[in-house]
Amino acid sequence: MKKVIIWIVAVVIVMSLTVLGIGCKEPEMVTETVTETVTETVTETVTVEVEKEELLFAYVIHVPIPFTESIKRGAENAAKDYDANIEVVTPSKMDTMEQIALYEAMVAKGAVGIGVVTADASAWIVPIQNAAEQGVITACGNVYAEGSGSPLFAGISGYNDGITLGQALLDDPDAMALTGKVILGSCLPGLPVLDGRTDGVAEKMAENPNWEVSTVFDTGLSPEATYTFWETAYNANPDMVMGVGSCAFDLPAIFKLKEKNPQMDFYFASYDLEPDSLEALKLGYANIAMGQGPYLQGYLPMMALYEHLLLGNPMADGWADPGAEVVNQANVGDLVERETNSFKEREIYDKIIAENYTPIWEKVKPWSEFRP
Repeated sequence: MKKVIIWIVAVVIVMSLTVLGIGCKEPEMVTETVTETVTETVTETVTVEVEKEELLFAYVIHVPIPFTESIKRGAENAAKDYDANIEVVTPSKMDTMEQIALYEAMVAKGAVGIGVVTADASAWIVPIQNAAEQGVITACGNVYAEGSGSPLFAGISGYNDGITLGQALLDDPDAMALTGKVILGSCLPGLPVLDGRTDGVAEKMAENPNWEVSTVFDTGLSPEATYTFWETAYNANPDMVMGVGSCAFDLPAIFKLKEKNPQMDFYFASYDLEPDSLEALKLGYANIAMGQGPYLQGYLPMMALYEHLLLGNPMADGWADPGAEVVNQANVGDLVERETNSFKEREIYDKIIAENYTPIWEKVKPWSEFRP
């Protein structure tokens, strides 16, 4: 079993010794008392061996859905690779206050390094700063809490990803053949990474004058709300030829909606490679899915923490970019095994990590290249 040696150099004992010199009493003499204070400083070096398993790490996820199961597998596999002790916790639903409570419980429990998806980024600034004051290092995955002081972010740039999606639409003859209204949706308008996605895709789509691109609508923070939104949007807009979502809820909702209503005929693109999203692509219910490497969003933050806190290497400081991945009906078959078979997933990502993210502190991009 591997061990971490923690050197504790600081046992300082200050001893004040009062020496009383008492003269012997002679019959005709006065007794004289002499007081001398001696201060001695003793420095002792103590070596304490701590098992790696005794150092607690944690990853705090934001919502329990298939997308975040991949984040969890990445974090847990990193722990296996470094023989580390990790707890992965998730709120019962997407609830920032419940998630922060889980995070603070991990801090109180003694976690030395924590990965976290800071979905409502502004709410995380103070909790992360408070944890840092207690010596806890927090690395972000999926969403970055700008202003928190967290040294690492593993996730995509929303704006760059939006540009990539918009370009994929411009490159698709089926999309370019459409004329009419395009509905843009976001499950959390105001969140920088999601605003970046909608800004980027709208910027590229403006290059096609045949698309009448809407403002951004709130699609809701649950599968049920997202389903209802797209059903209502289609029924309320007879000239809707395309929908573009921003969240993991969208493609599964479209899969269920079109399966239930085969007469609904509109082009659709959104994010994340959940099982229902891949099925929607295979069946032609959806046209483009954007992958963003959730496994890496789980693995890389913990890798950086383990390298630093367990092995003594520099803490990675910057942006670990997993890269955007355009998936359509032509290439979806190549990705199904990776996304549905955890053994294949690990085999593929182990190679990617070795080739592109090792050593992690040298492979991160500078913050100047990151745009939410």
